Amino acid sequence: MGLLAWAVVVAALALAIPLAAESHHPQLRSVAISGIVDDPDHPGTYNLVMACTDDVLVYGLDLFVPGNDPEDLYGIYANSIRLGGSGLDHRPYAPDDGHADVHLLEDLGLAYPLMVPRYGPLVVPVQVLDGQPGSPAAARMHVTYAAGPDTECREAGLAGPRSVGLIAPAAGEIRAAADTAVADYNRYLRGIGEGWRLDLVPREASGPEESLAAIRNLTAEGVRHIAGLPGDGSVAVVMDHAARYNTLVMSCCSSASWLAEPDHLFRFVPDETAQAEALAGVMTQEGVRAAVIIHRDDADGRKMADALAGAMNLRGAVPWKIISYPTGAVGTDFGRATDAAAEAVRNLVAANGADQVAVVAISHSEMADLVGSAAGRPDLGGVRWYALGSPVGSEEMIRGDPGRFADTVGLAGVALSVHQSPLNQEISDRITARMGLPPGSQLNASAYSTYDSILVLGGAMLAAQTANPDELIVAIPHVAAQTYGALSWDTLDANGDLAAADYTVWRVAGDAWVVAGTFVHVADRLVPPG
Repeated sequence: MGLLAWAVVVAALALAIPLAAESHHPQLRSVAISGIVDDPDHPGTYNLVMACTDDVLVYGLDLFVPGNDPEDLYGIYANSIRLGGSGLDHRPYAPDDGHADVHLLEDLGLAYPLMVPRYGPLVVPVQVLDGQPGSPAAARMHVTYAAGPDTECREAGLAGPRSVGLIAPAAGEIRAAADTAVADYNRYLRGIGEGWRLDLVPREASGPEESLAAIRNLTAEGVRHIAGLPGDGSVAVVMDHAARYNTLVMSCCSSASWLAEPDHLFRFVPDETAQAEALAGVMTQEGVRAAVIIHRDDADGRKMADALAGAMNLRGAVPWKIISYPTGAVGTDFGRATDAAAEAVRNLVAANGADQVAVVAISHSEMADLVGSAAGRPDLGGVRWYALGSPVGSEEMIRGDPGRFADTVGLAGVALSVHQSPLNQEISDRITARMGLPPGSQLNASAYSTYDSILVLGGAMLAAQTANPDELIVAIPHVAAQTYGALSWDTLDANGDLAAADYTVWRVAGDAWVVAGTFVHVADRLVPPG
């Protein structure tokens, strides 16, 4: 199955980028685009590509491919000519003799004049149809266009491998998803006659220090496109280096709100404040009117606590107490934080009743220890608990003492939801097979967001016909807006983060996490389940 059969990969950039207003005095000029069309023993596709330094209007588009052998037969399939990767509406061309001599605008019924935008190169795929081996032909395309005095058009197009560095753990879903995405996209590129491919260059890293070493290694080798980087800390430490070396970063999974800004970073999950909004919706829907928020004392924890408090206030629920605990150190003493939380819960229950009071933990891998400290305080075990962050869905929160406490307090949280579709299922099956997992195994959202990040990166290179990071930064939002990938629609916000997503509500019941509903993103707002 071809990639375009199940995914919209690229945007119609010609519609997204208007004709430049500064081209006040257009001049009529011409350029010759040439290329060698091989004549193998099988049908093939060879692209002629023109790119311009600004938007232009094309008034003449003439193609000639000589027939060197009696059997030569060249053609152009209907709707195969592309602007910025998007197919144009036109008739096919299939001559009877051994050469192609076609006035594309007139003979194929292309729009007249044809607008070629700055970031949407014109690609004319020439089909070799005869299937008989012969001599290569020198194709030539003559283009007459109107543009401003400083605008130039030239031959363009990518060739050979385009390296994509992958910074992630050596094995697991991110690596398998990246390998699958590259294989799929390269198959698509071969099918449309592109002379380039994506080449994955993996570097093992499991934390910030290893990630920084990995990106230094990759940029030293000339790699300027980086994928993976699942952790917020890893993204944060590489960004200065990426900016210094003009390197594009496509993170699969980073969501920290303090990293949300326009730069060389694109993130294929939403800013985590959307998760706080969804959790506030769950809590108020379940009758919570007052809460104690316990958070890790770092930039991420403080930002999430503020976001949750603000979302609760908008819904009429007022968090009465916000408590922090030290960050990072193994063996942190949570006693002070849980003592303060127990006192706050006791006062809130006296004023409101236990059914309207809750505790929210904004935590990471240390939550099991936090819960262990809370379990010794009866006041904390008598109200509902909610979680924000990586503990939602984690195995350690349903095992042993932490699991028993989580079951007692009905621990709940929200996590990014994956759209179920034939496309999603097909990609999931391929990734699990690559990992050697049993059919039907469930993957984390990180696998799908990794796949989508590479899909969009390849689509941007195809659309702009360049690997230049500065030009890709402009092209990526346009491409992402028209890409339906493995996770969801990949529309990005002004900061380059996934603009919208659905969230699944998970709750601990017995020794398992169970689905309690889904918040669906509709018309720029999250609609709660039920």
